[in-house]
Amino acid sequence: MILWKFTFREMKNRPGRATLTLLSIVIGVAAVVAVIISTNTTHEAQRHLQEGIAGRSAFEVVKEGGDFFPVKDIAGITAVSGVKSVVPTVTKMTKAFFPQPGGAKTLEKLISVIGVEPAQMNVLGDYELKEGRALVDDDALVDDDTKPVLIEAGLAKAVGVGINDSVKLHTIAAFVQVFKIVGIVSPRSAANIQQAGGVILLPLPTAQAYYGKKLGRVTGVSVILQDGADAAIVGSEITSKLPEGFRVDSPAARASLSAETLLPLELGLRFACALLIFLAGIMIFNTFLMNIGERRKQLAILRAIGTTRGQVVKMLFNEGLLFGAFGTAAGCFLGIGGAYLLSKVMSQAMAGGVMPPLAISATPFIMAGIVGPLVSIVSVLVPAYLASRITPLEGMRPVISESKTHISKTYIAFSILVFIATAGLLAGCITGYLPVETLVSCGLIFTLAFILLIPLALGPVARFTSRTLRPLFGAEGEIASRQILRRRVRATLTIGILYIAVSTVVSLGTMTRNTVNDVMGWYNKSMKGDFFIRASAPDLAAKSTIEMPLSVGEEIRGVSGVRCVDSLRVVDVSLDTKRLAKAPPEAAGSVKNEMSVKLLIRDFTDAKELPFVMKDGSDPNAVRQGLIEGGVVIGSVLANRIGVGVGDAVPLKTAQGERQVRIVGVTTAYVSGGKVLYMEGAKARELMGVSGADIFIITCNDIDRSTRSIAAIESDIKKVCEANGNLLLLSFADLRSKLDDLLAGVIGSMWGITALAFVIGAFGVANTLTMNVLEQTRELALLRVVAMTRRQVRRTVLAQATIFGLVGIITGTIGGLVGSYTMTLSAVPLFGQAPDFAIHPTMLVVTTVSGMIILLIAAWAPAVRASRLNLLIALQYE
Repeated sequence: MILWKFTFREMKNRPGRATLTLLSIVIGVAAVVAVIISTNTTHEAQRHLQEGIAGRSAFEVVKEGGDFFPVKDIAGITAVSGVKSVVPTVTKMTKAFFPQPGGAKTLEKLISVIGVEPAQMNVLGDYELKEGRALVDDDALVDDDTKPVLIEAGLAKAVGVGINDSVKLHTIAAFVQVFKIVGIVSPRSAANIQQAGGVILLPLPTAQAYYGKKLGRVTGVSVILQDGADAAIVGSEITSKLPEGFRVDSPAARASLSAETLLPLELGLRFACALLIFLAGIMIFNTFLMNIGERRKQLAILRAIGTTRGQVVKMLFNEGLLFGAFGTAAGCFLGIGGAYLLSKVMSQAMAGGVMPPLAISATPFIMAGIVGPLVSIVSVLVPAYLASRITPLEGMRPVISESKTHISKTYIAFSILVFIATAGLLAGCITGYLPVETLVSCGLIFTLAFILLIPLALGPVARFTSRTLRPLFGAEGEIASRQILRRRVRATLTIGILYIAVSTVVSLGTMTRNTVNDVMGWYNKSMKGDFFIRASAPDLAAKSTIEMPLSVGEEIRGVSGVRCVDSLRVVDVSLDTKRLAKAPPEAAGSVKNEMSVKLLIRDFTDAKELPFVMKDGSDPNAVRQGLIEGGVVIGSVLANRIGVGVGDAVPLKTAQGERQVRIVGVTTAYVSGGKVLYMEGAKARELMGVSGADIFIITCNDIDRSTRSIAAIESDIKKVCEANGNLLLLSFADLRSKLDDLLAGVIGSMWGITALAFVIGAFGVANTLTMNVLEQTRELALLRVVAMTRRQVRRTVLAQATIFGLVGIITGTIGGLVGSYTMTLSAVPLFGQAPDFAIHPTMLVVTTVSGMIILLIAAWAPAVRASRLNLLIALQYE
């Protein structure tokens, strides 16, 4: 009880020190909470992007031949671990008849009807309501002509119908039934924009009654997975539980665009999150080290009057626990507020409203409850144990200047060996000798090893920096350098805080910029066009397709204002992995030794450029010629996994038997998981024995854009579509807008975490500098006594901050670039492809200048306080 009184008396006598100690914990815990919430929010944004690209459902369970089946036949899949929910659906192709205004002839279209329980439409999440109302349970099995349906926006625009218009659908139960359009929906996923045009949504009982004859029977069940579930494992377990005659398919939407767009960036996000939590721990440790160090004499007096070592340690343990508990509680609230404020700021910066809502769960608070008290206790116990080992007589003596003490050879050897060893671990991750998944852990150890090296170089670097800054700070810079060297351990931790903050900003910022540039480069190349045409949606359950004749493309080329028309056909092909230079992991132990890939057959009619971002620097003209001669361009993910490159051949199974096809280029590919091959239309159609096109991609002439409106060109193309039956004309603008919004949310979240690293570093350094000034109170007072002016005191403190800043920011920048480059190298074995590494000088300059400005602003308050010391009181400070 007496020791508790001593603790509270110390807090009362030195409220500034106690406040700063508590504040360090609050900032550290708030950093942990804000970082985890921001990271979870970024993951949520990436999940939205994944769903926006590939759709929400991971699998579709269907019966061979697309027949109807009772849902109870596959009831066992709901118990499979990792399955979040299952959504029964009815999908059928049928004829639709749309009355035209002015008594014109009824327009006939072949469309897909999809039946879903109204309550489960949001669970499936493939469409969002844009106009009108959603379906409700009461809409099912209405007998009159008001039977409600929803229509897809692209189809509604193509046939000229809207809310409250009627549509006649051909059914099985009756020849024609009249339905009323009550809502217009648009696809949530970019893939559905391409693939699911021509869709009308019905309540599931209505679809069952008119197309399946019996209630309770469906054509498929969509399976939605829990967050973090392994799709491959869940898919395998679902397959094992299905009766004979059923199969598990990936939805057509997932075959179109890959959800792996930002996976390399995920590696940087994980590393940044771990570093920032590590930074919070160092910040708390640094503050407690200063706190206990300042109380050296008081602790020695306690020992002299009979307090045992155990009692001293116990007192400080309880103190750390108290600070940890209060700091954790306050830090949790501050962390939520900080994450919310950051989200709002990033929403404004990203042109409003693209950021996802905060993903708040129990995880950040559990982590904060562990990190806050635990780090506080560990941080106080280490210096407390060291203080307890000092005899009372030693403790009451003045502290010997650390600049006059030598760093032991043992410490030098240990720190160098740890640094070399962790560098070797990183190299092992990159080269494949160690699992690349351990990269984050190895990176954290490497960062700690680098911080251990700082005391070795601190003396020469501090002296060199002070001499360099002598024209700016004069003698005050030299005094500042000596003050820093008197406290090597604390200076090391302060520089370490700055190093981690800056390296996190630089590495995550560089990775973000490089990944975004890579994605947008591919995006702008491969999705270049103004319109695309596809047939009305296929019957997904039966997996049937409607191919369009190539003559349609010739007709469109004749439309005034159209510059080029590419046909695109997607074919599933197999590669014989026995003949590959490097068998992929999934082929290990395979009996068939085959890999299924997507072959994209395209007519490259644009003479200006190819729709590829080449990864090997190939000459576009040589690539074009190689395609004409029957070669293939291979996706970089597939090329890396099977170990091939330009000039190699891949064994392709074709309609003419197995053929060795030469690789003429390697390209970035974010479609079908990167497992794609591109071939030129004429040669590929002959080789694969296919005809027609799945999609026509239309690009308008730039000159005609200025003299003739896009709307006029669209009107003429639409006439061609109507003349050829069930063709839908859709705009690339819808697809680009969807992807732009989704991608902006992810990028905004990533930049938010980058900004958070800056904020945490600034608070940490400000707190540390303030503690430094408190620790130097008596020394600064002595300097004032020997005629140092207030202005010179301020310059001395600012000079210390500048030296800290230059050393921490320069090393942090170098470390961030090395970290970003390491993550780029590691992304190839982990994900199959990685963005090209590039240094962005503007970002580095902004980071350096911003860091120094923030640092000097943080140092200003302690500098002013130091210049206003009451000399009589300051000389008595202990």
